[in-house]
Amino acid sequence: MKKILIAVLMCLTILGCKEEKIPVKTTPTVKGVEYVLANTPNNTTATITFSDKDNRYFGKVLNNYFGTYDMKDDGYLTLSGAASTMMAGPRDLMQLEQDYFIKLSKVIGYEISGNTLTLHLSDGQELVYKKKNIQ
Repeated sequence: MKKILIAVLMCLTILGCKEEKIPVKTTPTVKGVEYVLANTPNNTTATITFSDKDNRYFGKVLNNYFGTYDMKDDGYLTLSGAASTMMAGPRDLMQLEQDYFIKLSKVIGYEISGNTLTLHLSDGQELVYKKKNIQ
């Protein structure tokens, strides 16, 4: 009888322990959103999108470009494996695109504020983007 009482009390104790759920802080994500580089010369458009299905990023300046990324919730970001199509265009636009690709290779972090995505570069520069179709 004593053993049954102890077993029942242990079951009640275990059932009485309720796991308290702690609310998880959600942070905005850049994944699956197309961004447009702000303040480009000569009304040039440069876009970037980080896939929400895998660790690939892609975008377009004159050419389409793509690669892989490593992103952490703490703001860490690196871009690698970059490649692009090879269409020719005006010399100044081709130079602007090459300069942009060099900057992308220097990305070390990111920050989101509202509709703005800022990519931080290893040399202290920043690339500032706005969500596409957001005024």
